[in-house]
Amino acid sequence: MNEDTAEGFVFDFGGPSEEIPVAACSSNAPLEAANAVPNWLGPFVCAADVVRMWSSAYPTAVPRQLALQLSEGATVLYQTAARVAALEGDGKDSRDIVPGKYYGGLKVWSCAPDLATYVHSHLELVAGKRVVEVGCGQAVPLIAAALSGAIAVTGHDYNQEVIDICTLPNLAASLALRPDVQCSIQTGYGDWETSFLEGGAGAFDVIIGSDVTFDPTACTKLAALLARLLPHDGIALIATKQYYFGTNGGLGEFEEAVQKSANGQLTVQRVLRLGDGNEMQRHIVLVSWKR
Repeated sequence: MNEDTAEGFVFDFGGPSEEIPVAACSSNAPLEAANAVPNWLGPFVCAADVVRMWSSAYPTAVPRQLALQLSEGATVLYQTAARVAALEGDGKDSRDIVPGKYYGGLKVWSCAPDLATYVHSHLELVAGKRVVEVGCGQAVPLIAAALSGAIAVTGHDYNQEVIDICTLPNLAASLALRPDVQCSIQTGYGDWETSFLEGGAGAFDVIIGSDVTFDPTACTKLAALLARLLPHDGIALIATKQYYFGTNGGLGEFEEAVQKSANGQLTVQRVLRLGDGNEMQRHIVLVSWKR
């Protein structure tokens, strides 16, 4: 996908994508391009009053609630997806990606449940760690990290509206089911190239992301971000499809981008493959520094 292209794309990544009426959104103000200046909220202590305030924005009827059961006592709550038009306010736009304005954060893409399940099945990777999800959208993997023992979770998306409508309400509603979970919470929005350059982002031990490799530009930006943010003893877990039709990203494109970043000092290990020969394969890869 060319970011300068005027037209957007509608393509099926799988997973829940049910549309809701415009009136169901908490905001129908025009969706603006992300500010070049990074914007951060928090960190906040996961206190009862904070969780109660954020979870009050979680939908009770429309859009209907959705849940991913990770294990007994660990449930990720999320939502059916609003249309982009619900944010742009024209009632017509049905594109999943609006270049330079919106990159699909309102819906849950197919690799997000894969990554959430993997994280919760490998508690040792996130327990006691500071975790950031880039391109978090509805934050399904990030919530899994919070429920798996992370001491600090940060959700970052391109759009502030996505953070307000999806990320924080989903996170709070999920944590309200587990008052024993204690972690700090932070959110941010903006373009990757600028958001993490200024103060306010904090430091991270683990970087996660799902379906953030959908085109060559995204792969290049993500590889550069990992080279800049990943500590030498840290890891990144990225869930991706083998290939994204229509936008030309995917596993191979991301692996190539990583090899070109950081003077070749980052490695990509394929740790999980899902899907059979009758469907597009999905992968989870672990990125770390060469030792």
